[in-house]
Amino acid sequence: MICTAQDALAYVQGLQGEWPHALASREITMRAFEGSDNRLIPMVNDPGLAEALLETGQVEEAGRTARDVLEINRKSKSPIPEARTLRVLGRIHAHLEEFDAAEKAYADAVKLCEEWDSQLIMGRILLDSASLQAAHESKQAAAATLQRSLEIFEPAGAKFWIDRARAALDQLTLQGVPRDG
Repeated sequence: MICTAQDALAYVQGLQGEWPHALASREITMRAFEGSDNRLIPMVNDPGLAEALLETGQVEEAGRTARDVLEINRKSKSPIPEARTLRVLGRIHAHLEEFDAAEKAYADAVKLCEEWDSQLIMGRILLDSASLQAAHESKQAAAATLQRSLEIFEPAGAKFWIDRARAALDQLTLQGVPRDG
């Protein structure tokens, strides 16, 4: 119960950009299951832990954490936790300017989400992928990717994510990219 509560708290803290607090909550989760052979907790907690580490400047530790949990996900044949981890790994690669590796991580994560029909996670992956596209590829491609994310978020009524996708589209529009719909 401690782990579940801390995971939820860390998730909200991350959404609010309170990354030091999110990291502290993730660390409480780690201590709570320390010494256990439970592999579900790292599969749930550690992608968020890696992201919090990245956001607090601990990039090397973030990469190590993401790679470790990715191995657990793959050994346990858990595609959705794997997709969540690949999203964060893509962000880490993008931060390190390893753009091909970031693109591959995002593409692999989207593929898993498509195979397992995990729409909301896929929408988040698409948001991250669009950010990379806008910065390093084509703003037109980024706009198409953002539009795709909206096609996931809008039917689900995921207001937080709809607002993020629309804000990113608005930013591209300000940069001269025409907006569909």
